[in-house]
Amino acid sequence: MRIKILLFPVVLIVSLWLAIGYIWPDIQKIGEKRKVVGEQEALLADVTAKNNRILALKASLGSRDEQSQYRKDEARYAEMFLPPTKQEEDIINSLNSYASGLVVVNIALNEIKPTTGAAAAVAQPTLGSASAQVAVTTDKQGKSIQSPTYVEPKPLVVEAKITAVGKYEDMKQFLNKVYHMEMLNEVPTVTVGYPDQGSDPNSLKMEGAFRFEYLPMVSLPTGTVKNYNDAIFKKDSFDFASIAKVREFARQALMPLGVINKNRPNPFVLGSGSTSTGASAESTTATGSTGNSVVAPTPTPVQSAVPAKTPVK
Repeated sequence: MRIKILLFPVVLIVSLWLAIGYIWPDIQKIGEKRKVVGEQEALLADVTAKNNRILALKASLGSRDEQSQYRKDEARYAEMFLPPTKQEEDIINSLNSYASGLVVVNIALNEIKPTTGAAAAVAQPTLGSASAQVAVTTDKQGKSIQSPTYVEPKPLVVEAKITAVGKYEDMKQFLNKVYHMEMLNEVPTVTVGYPDQGSDPNSLKMEGAFRFEYLPMVSLPTGTVKNYNDAIFKKDSFDFASIAKVREFARQALMPLGVINKNRPNPFVLGSGSTSTGASAESTTATGSTGNSVVAPTPTPVQSAVPAKTPVK
């Protein structure tokens, strides 16, 4: 009789022990698996949606309709004015070509850190390929995982410093051609003055700095679907607002130059037939000091510190 009385509590205790020791951990594992499955299903749905957007973006560039041709032209336009590489050889060849009539003493190229500039105002995440930087972190098990964080692409700057000697009119032509160059650039400084003593009195010396900006393409690293977090995959159409800004910069007109004496085309000459090296030179910003070297920040159609230029042809 006592055994029958104790049988039920014993069975109950054994059942609870089995439930706590074996069944409950399995239930927890099943719950965790369901959570993982739910996360993976949500990730799959997100990747599928973004993949469809990628296909739509690709189709918009691959079709032959008028809108597709417009998008291709816009992309080529942006790449022309803001190239993905330094274009150092093209820059040197262009400057040498534009300097016809001048004696080029030196051309030096250096890459500098951009602080301000034309391209800094127009660079957007949709100008080129996807742009992201991947931060490496660790999970609970200590394994490294990739966590892509969107970073807006920043333009890089190549500065070309040129020293040339020649006539004032040839310098004006040179700077005008640089201004019309189909590449975003700015002219932070241009110095024009008399050359060293013993040189041709009809010649001037020009030292200028020209900054050319480019925006490298950035590719997403492979190996994780989390790379689909890049901002470019959030839309099914390209945003051409950035290229519109490029066109706006390209269409900027030159600011008028206020010449003090309109009867004098060359501010470094006092009067007709005068080439005195002691003349007082004039510019739009200041009057040069008397002496052997005159600094004129803006003696040409291009004003110093005027950002990106190049009217659209």
